[in-house]
Amino acid sequence: MRRLIPTAFVAAMLAACSESPTNPDADTTPAERPSLSVSVPGTNITINSVACSLVSPSTGGVKCSYDVSNPDGLMVNTYPSAELKIDYQCVNASTGKVQSTGTVWRWAWGYHEGLTATSISATDEALTNPILPDYYTRANKKYNACKGRQTGVPTHYELMYWDLVVDNWYSGQPGADYLYACLGSDNSRGCAVL
Repeated sequence: MRRLIPTAFVAAMLAACSESPTNPDADTTPAERPSLSVSVPGTNITINSVACSLVSPSTGGVKCSYDVSNPDGLMVNTYPSAELKIDYQCVNASTGKVQSTGTVWRWAWGYHEGLTATSISATDEALTNPILPDYYTRANKKYNACKGRQTGVPTHYELMYWDLVVDNWYSGQPGADYLYACLGSDNSRGCAVL
């Protein structure tokens, strides 16, 4: 059974797990590149590079390229993701008139689980297309982008942030065994920056 990590959980987890030295004399020089070290002697899983780009400001498609070294062929999962700002209009379904406009932030992502290759890479991997929230019902309808029978029409997409999380999660895993590394476009989500 596939597991999909909710982006909010990953972001909260990464923010909560960020480390900073408590000793004022500690060396705060960042490592040359972030890595995921597994507690088996001689192993080293490293995110070498990642970059994502917006394919089109009118469609919102995002493509990512990345390279991960897994010299011991350990089982890992990769999760490329991107946060986009979406400008939209709410259009009356009957008249076609624009009733209101707005902006939301949505995520696009991809995932690959159970990888054991010694070199894991992707070139221009397409992420899921972000969508306007229009699927809430009953008491949660207030979270939809548009009200009533209005239709949400995206007018512009802007790529705000992207990252790649690599972890060793598997079903039934003890929490203490969970390890991950994250490389992002900036450190706003707790990821290292190359």
